[in-house]
Amino acid sequence: MYLTRFTLNTALLVPLLLTAPAGLAEGRHDHAPHHDDDLAHRQYDSHVHGMGTLNLVADGSEVHIELDSPAANLVGFEHAPSSATDRAALHTAVATLNKGDRLFRFDDDARCRMAHVHVSSSLLDEQHDDDQHGKEQARPAHADFTVDYRFECTYPGRLSKLSVGLFEAFQGMQEIELQYIVHDRQGAAELTVSNPAVKF
Repeated sequence: MYLTRFTLNTALLVPLLLTAPAGLAEGRHDHAPHHDDDLAHRQYDSHVHGMGTLNLVADGSEVHIELDSPAANLVGFEHAPSSATDRAALHTAVATLNKGDRLFRFDDDARCRMAHVHVSSSLLDEQHDDDQHGKEQARPAHADFTVDYRFECTYPGRLSKLSVGLFEAFQGMQEIELQYIVHDRQGAAELTVSNPAVKF
């Protein structure tokens, strides 16, 4: 039920996505250093180390958030976990991502609490795969995390801001491109370590 509702709500972002620069919809996997002349395009890449994306939709009393991030931002690597250190980093990252109430803080007056979270990544599949050699043969060149959150707000009409704690939790996260629909208003913001909050 949750996944269906989230998919429907995410569809509300389509008009916003269509008005964004083409690079946002196309996406690009890029690990190479960037120069100033392509800074504008880099802001909308889907897999750039240090960067993540957030989609937020407030619908009635519910707030849905989808986080997409390269695994390197969260665990420091993108290869299949091959050591105790890798597995510990993966476990710590998942445990941190599950604490949505700490990572996303809304207005106190809105009284929002996390009701659901789902963390997915190809690295988690690989951790439980017995045939590592065969898995690595077919593994994509890049590994990402996708996390779906659902919050329930007692007073959703009082939602006016969001503070993101991902920068504090993950040193590899440097920039987040946020798109949101709140109270029938849509917008976008660039969040950084020094500017981790947005007003709707």
